[in-house]
Amino acid sequence: MFSDGNLLPSSSEELEVLIRKNVESCLHITSSAPMGGKNDPKAVVDNKGKVYGLNGLYIADASILPDVPSVATNPTVIMAAEYIADQIKKNY
Repeated sequence: MFSDGNLLPSSSEELEVLIRKNVESCLHITSSAPMGGKNDPKAVVDNKGKVYGLNGLYIADASILPDVPSVATNPTVIMAAEYIADQIKKNY
C-alpha cells in the first residue's frame, strides 16, 4: 500500500504507469525554509535570510531557495550565503 492509500498494482504495466506518474528527481534537498515575501504562507525568511518572527536569526543555506535550482546547487548556495553575509555585516 502507498502513502496515499492506493494498493500496489497487480500488473507490471500498471506499476510502470504509476511509477512514471509519481517519480521525481531530488538531486539536492532545498527549499525546506524558503525565502519569500511576508504575505507568502510558505516563506520562512525574507530576501536577506532573516527568519520571520525571530530577532537576529538568519539562514544562509540551501533551505532558503524557493525552488531547486536548474544549475549546480553548490555555487547557488555560496552566492546566496555571501549575499546574506554582506547584508548582515551592513546592519552591524
